[in-house]
Amino acid sequence: MVGRWDSEEFIIVLAEPNLALLEETLTQLNHSVENTSFGIERHITISIGLAR
Repeated sequence: MVGRWDSEEFIIVLAEPNLALLEETLTQLNHSVENTSFGIERHITISIGLAR
């Protein structure tokens, strides 16, 4: 589930009971965003928090 939390923040709810797999998924998401140009000439990064 994905939703907008605030004007510039989003929340993603993942139903993954395996913490190691969830951490790997979030790491891949972070790298994917960092390595995508999005058609703009600015470097984009995200910060990710994890709560159980």
